[in-house]
Amino acid sequence: MPRHRANSSSRNAAAMQVQISFRHALAFGPGKAALLEAIAATGSITAAARRIDMPYRRAWNLVEELNMMFPSPLIDCKVGGDGGGGAMLTDLGRDILGRFRELESKALQSVEAEVEAFASLMAGVEPATKPDRGEEAATPP
Repeated sequence: MPRHRANSSSRNAAAMQVQISFRHALAFGPGKAALLEAIAATGSITAAARRIDMPYRRAWNLVEELNMMFPSPLIDCKVGGDGGGGAMLTDLGRDILGRFRELESKALQSVEAEVEAFASLMAGVEPATKPDRGEEAATPP
């Protein structure tokens, strides 16, 4: 599965992404959201990293960063062994992911016309204001 990017299609579509920056250069954006979604879907950091085409070490670093960014962890990790390991989102992790996706949706809707107008001024670029999550980008009729 391709890495979750704004739009990786060969149509050179323009897209906008939302990223929230916090104090001390901490940020939450599409990459961390994609990792949280993949962990929720797979129950494993290893499988999540594979799913979004992210190096395993990078995924672990992001999990550690995410768990330090908030008052309590977003991901609950179980160490492997006879019963195997695993990872799952905590209630806070699900809440943060849902809030980010809602904020992202509202932000993208509010600037859709401007992004399309901006893209129309660029040579050979088709406008697309929705982030690529394995779906075709939205293009005007």
